[in-house]
Amino acid sequence: MNYSSLNAERPVPEILYHTAGALQRESRMFESSYLGTDALGRKLLWPGMYVAINSDTSKYVPYNGAASYGTGSDTPVGIVRGLYDMTLGDLPIAPYYAGLFKKEVCYVFGGEMGVTPAGVQTALNLCKWV
Repeated sequence: MNYSSLNAERPVPEILYHTAGALQRESRMFESSYLGTDALGRKLLWPGMYVAINSDTSKYVPYNGAASYGTGSDTPVGIVRGLYDMTLGDLPIAPYYAGLFKKEVCYVFGGEMGVTPAGVQTALNLCKWV
């Protein structure tokens, strides 16, 4: 379930400057086993994360340049928009692959917010970051 706000310890960022021209991929399950739990025991998928598709499971997984999250996880296919509570298990998401994005809130899972590797920018060639 996508939540525009949860009782979160930080504000939920908006990744898009505007929705005009923004395009989403098809909805698929996100592999929540890769997410850690927060201080309240929740598994939260935050907006701005680059995701890939694990070709073995056909689920979205975090993007990782070394393919640490399965076959295909080294190829980014979109950016998560919205906050998802995955505490009870996998949920469907539909990441964005085109639009005008706020670079300061996009990130590689486990990395620093605002850092977009060159490979991600090349793969997501319909995305523009400002």
